[in-house]
Amino acid sequence: LEQTKQQLASLKLNGFLAALEEQCAHPPHQLSFEERLSLLVDREIVQRDNQRLKNRLKQAKLKPNCSMEQIDYQTTRTLKKTQVLALSNLAWVKLSRSVLITGPTGIGKTFIAQSLAHKACLNGYSARYYRLLHLMHDLTVAYHEGNLTRFLASINKADVLVIDDFGMLVMDAEQKRLLLELLEQRYEQRATIITSQLAIEDWYEYINDPLIADAILDRIIHHAEKIVIDGESLRRNKPIAESQ
Repeated sequence: LEQTKQQLASLKLNGFLAALEEQCAHPPHQLSFEERLSLLVDREIVQRDNQRLKNRLKQAKLKPNCSMEQIDYQTTRTLKKTQVLALSNLAWVKLSRSVLITGPTGIGKTFIAQSLAHKACLNGYSARYYRLLHLMHDLTVAYHEGNLTRFLASINKADVLVIDDFGMLVMDAEQKRLLLELLEQRYEQRATIITSQLAIEDWYEYINDPLIADAILDRIIHHAEKIVIDGESLRRNKPIAESQ
């Protein structure tokens, strides 16, 4: 049996091995061989599923406390529970559409965006979170190092891309073109969540380039789900770590 355990370990069948050791310690005499084997296989499947989820969440770079269940609908902000819950069916991911979340600072836009991404991860989709500042930095570096194609291919593997704080960075002409290239590649191929303090009608002026603004907004607003939140900052009454 020890040789079998070593072979299972070398094959990285850790769930199977753990279940086998449990059966050896507490033999389930009432079960048939087929039933015992089925339990071993089931444990391996569960462990692999859990490991894949762990990897997806790590790659997504989400805050650990963000989830659909933790969204607070009892605050004074104008957040429609029915609208948010409707998005939990992830049809927007399957259809490769955008979710646009706007509202003043501290209102919980990031928390909701990351909670939607977390929900996607739980359902087998991959996700990636970026603040606009860091996204544009990585895009610019990749472009100047000649790695733009590779970087775009990597980031576009994510079924859901969260771009947080859209409108908080004054982009130069090069950055605007790079952002357009990213959104062009994701358009109708992958889902994108964008949060912003700016109202959607102000995005055209923010981009401040008619041709690029038309192209970018056409790709992210077309068929987009829009969540508009108003109210007082949640950070006034909660620690930053708990603020939504």
